Amino acid sequence: EVLARINEHQNRTGLVPVLRWPGLVHGLLAWDYGVSEAVCRMGNRLYHMLLDEFQDTSRQQWSALKPLALEALAKGGGLFLVGDMKQAIYVWRGGDVALFSEVQEDAELASICACEHDPLPANWRSAKAVVEFNNAVFSCLETPETAEAVAEAMLGQALGKGTDPEPGEVRELASLVRTTYKDCAQEAKKTHLPGLVRFSQVVETEEALGASEY
Repeated sequence: EVLARINEHQNRTGLVPVLRWPGLVHGLLAWDYGVSEAVCRMGNRLYHMLLDEFQDTSRQQWSALKPLALEALAKGGGLFLVGDMKQAIYVWRGGDVALFSEVQEDAELASICACEHDPLPANWRSAKAVVEFNNAVFSCLETPETAEAVAEAMLGQALGKGTDPEPGEVRELASLVRTTYKDCAQEAKKTHLPGLVRFSQVVETEEALGASEY
């Protein structure tokens, strides 16, 4: 009933909800029946693509844009995926941080050009204390032992007391953790700003657990 009302409203007003855009674009650019007219029109003019905040891209969005990316690369153009896996916040609307690694290993893209991973070595945004704190805390997650310990703790907490996570699930999550925090240490450039980091430990209590249920 709701879907029928949405379609009716969409036809009446000519307005399309944002979440429906990727599906419509994918339909226009689909290769299902040969090269689509939309790809022919747009591909002739498009040589370079830059996708910002790629860590929040959904699989549907990427599948819609991939034909254009392949066309641009085939003509000697470029594809730039910019983002930070640690800042992925749109999982709730389909963002899939795993795409960052998968696209780098995509066979179709690799058959056209080589993929280069270029992490930013310097931080021009944050003060020195903040950068050094981040380096000290998060660079530890690059090591397999720490990543597995964190993965096991996270999965164990999600499953609840008395339930142990499967070893395969722990290894899979640990691998994602290591990939996410690889090369995360940066050089602080705003050294003239000392910055401030305040670290507080939150102690779990029965009262807090009861309140969280609401």
